[in-house]
Amino acid sequence: MLLNHKTAIEFMVDAVPTYGLTTPVIQNPVESAFFLWVNLAYLQPFDDGTKRTSRLAANVSLMRYNSAPLSFLDVDV
Repeated sequence: MLLNHKTAIEFMVDAVPTYGLTTPVIQNPVESAFFLWVNLAYLQPFDDGTKRTSRLAANVSLMRYNSAPLSFLDVDV
């Protein structure tokens, strides 16, 4: 599972600045984050960790535009 997350994070760090999430593709960073969060989780591309990876991808979009990342510290287990 950790290697799967490592591969996903490396892909996002390497590919996102080169290929995607540019202003012409998606104008608003919040819209971009929401799109990635919902649709990546819906596609289920990984055996395990898809929802965690989608939250990570959403945070990449937000942080590229100097916005605060998603945080769920106030939610009860």
